[in-house]
Amino acid sequence: MHEVEKIKKRPSIVDVAKAAGVSTMTVTRALRENESISPKTRKLVLDAVEKLNFIPSIVGRSLRGGKTMNIGILITKPSSRHLARKISFQMLKEKYVCNIADSLGDVDIVIQALKRFLMLKVDAVVLGWRENFSPVPEILKLLKLFDIVVLYNRFSNPNLPYDMCVSSLKGAYETMIDDFIARDKTRIAYWGPENSPQCRIIRKILERKNCYHDNWFSSIRLEIDDQECGEVIRKAFRDISAVDAIITHEDVIAAQVIRIAERHGFDVPGQLAVAGAWNSSWGNIFTPRITTVDFLEHELAENIIDILLKRLNGNTCPQIIKTVTAKLIVREST
Repeated sequence: MHEVEKIKKRPSIVDVAKAAGVSTMTVTRALRENESISPKTRKLVLDAVEKLNFIPSIVGRSLRGGKTMNIGILITKPSSRHLARKISFQMLKEKYVCNIADSLGDVDIVIQALKRFLMLKVDAVVLGWRENFSPVPEILKLLKLFDIVVLYNRFSNPNLPYDMCVSSLKGAYETMIDDFIARDKTRIAYWGPENSPQCRIIRKILERKNCYHDNWFSSIRLEIDDQECGEVIRKAFRDISAVDAIITHEDVIAAQVIRIAERHGFDVPGQLAVAGAWNSSWGNIFTPRITTVDFLEHELAENIIDILLKRLNGNTCPQIIKTVTAKLIVREST
């Protein structure tokens, strides 16, 4: 906490903007002698710079536009690495170097990474947003120190004043569940973290459609013995509330359920339909091929790149929010 306060007390572009009564973008343009800034406004900015003894860093900056040509990308899970690579590859064509960090959703790592990006004086930050970040004042304070911030979230809009890309999953899962119901598969279990947005979306749909549902995540885990896992599946079929479909939060979990179910004599998808998520490449060659929800990471990355280029090229339009609609891919496992 002490380090965060220390960073904020140093004269920054935010302090200059407040003292001059203008936006940080206006300060940046005034310091770069952009023609769109009037002499009066430029004088306000320069007076604030002198009063605060603010010294813009020149070390490491490109001669083009006074930029460092660096971007900070902070992902929150290993599965987002290919998204970060796509952004990095595309931005490299624009002469920007991306500094990528993986927080694994850990708040302390997020804070340290953002501080590192501040030291590098990156031109923009891309951050994978998670619900547990919202109540953390250190993260919110640090984000205010960057000129350009783009958030992405796969499940919901975090309602923050930054540009963002969000994924909409409801339509894909609604179609999947409607298909189950049409084939008289109305006893549905979900296998995934109970408090995840993904689980909440699925549960709400099932409740609205009056389908039996249960979360097996607390009963079956990757570390559990196959025999015990098989017994849980067998018991489910013996119970009066037996399930006939399982929606899992990852393709790898769907593959394990299928493998164990078949090992214990259950027919997939005849007796048990199994669906995954993330559209892993090997899910299309697994037997049976796995029905999945594609979160369209490539489209998410393209939207992030589009926002970055707009902002880096001086676009000052209001907050940009782009939505990517997840796609259901039906295969033999259901």
